[in-house]
Amino acid sequence: MRIKDIINRIFVDKTDSTFIQFFRSVFVGGVATVVDMAALALMVEFFEFNKIFSSVAAFIIGLGINFVLSSFWVFKKARVKSKTAEFIIFSVIAVIGLLLNTGIIYLFDSYISEYAIFGSVIPSDKYYLIGKIAATVIVFIWNFFARKYFIYSSNNTDS
Repeated sequence: MRIKDIINRIFVDKTDSTFIQFFRSVFVGGVATVVDMAALALMVEFFEFNKIFSSVAAFIIGLGINFVLSSFWVFKKARVKSKTAEFIIFSVIAVIGLLLNTGIIYLFDSYISEYAIFGSVIPSDKYYLIGKIAATVIVFIWNFFARKYFIYSSNNTDS
């Protein structure tokens, strides 16, 4: 197999390969996460908005980016006929991810920060960012496999 063919298979061609889809999701998730975290930090640090409100708003911005890139690049084809239905299912999965995300950030900001487990390296008022990093990993795994199973799995029936 030529290098061009390998690059096309990994980055260009539509695919049902879970490995390649997961690989692409890392890139899509990375872009969405950078935007999400930048929006969160901007809202909290610059505009001094509430951390939880800002987390929700930033998550929604990341969701929009993630949906567009996932539905057109990561997965071959949704098993539902309508983009609206695809977006609704995608959003329900994301809302569950949002609840996980918010809960983890709240846990770090409200409870773990009290124990100062990172000593003086990270001030306790910045633990929400550590929570965001932990939440990002957990929610990424949830989102990928839930989307793969409920929206893009060949085992699904058309709706």
